[in-house]
Amino acid sequence: MISMKKERVITDYSRTPDNSLDNLAQSAYDKLNNNTSFTFDATVLPNLLLLIDDYKAKLDKSKKGTSTDVAEKNAAKKELTDELKAIALEVNQQADGDLVKLTASGFNLAKKAAQVGILPKPVGFAVKSGKNSGELAFSTDSHKNAVVYYFYSTPVPAPGSIAAWRLNPSTKSAANINGYTPGQQYECKCAYKGTVDELVYSDSILIYAQ
Repeated sequence: MISMKKERVITDYSRTPDNSLDNLAQSAYDKLNNNTSFTFDATVLPNLLLLIDDYKAKLDKSKKGTSTDVAEKNAAKKELTDELKAIALEVNQQADGDLVKLTASGFNLAKKAAQVGILPKPVGFAVKSGKNSGELAFSTDSHKNAVVYYFYSTPVPAPGSIAAWRLNPSTKSAANINGYTPGQQYECKCAYKGTVDELVYSDSILIYAQ
């Protein structure tokens, strides 16, 4: 089964305003330091603190400084945001979608995709024999809000509940699926899976596996 996208923190802070970056970075350092939910190499957090202090100093100097001071501040900002990205990626990997751990990391949570409601009945659904024996080729028109494409199949006569059918989820709108018995007739359907659980199924297609 393909799962929905996990909770995560933002990893790119390169566009954070200069006067906000030092506070954000300091918050991440403070909350990750001695945080038992995350494990880092011994040099990672001390290095982050050095980069934060260096950026703060060069930011202050650049406010009434020369073009050289501004260039040095920009270089320090890039070093700091590159390091924050590396640490945030590690936070996402170690937290594995755990919202409590992510919130305690000091990084900003990424916004989840807005729900768009129930997706419509699939258009262009087709099933053909695949290139190999016992293979069926499923396809449907793509939908911009589909997270997963659900392809269903079952030997005829079909069970009354689609929950008893074979389900093959795919992140693409076409899939070649194996394991069908040659000479057996199958009933097939598909559905678009978006951000809500309710599905609208396609019309059925009957096909004999080759």
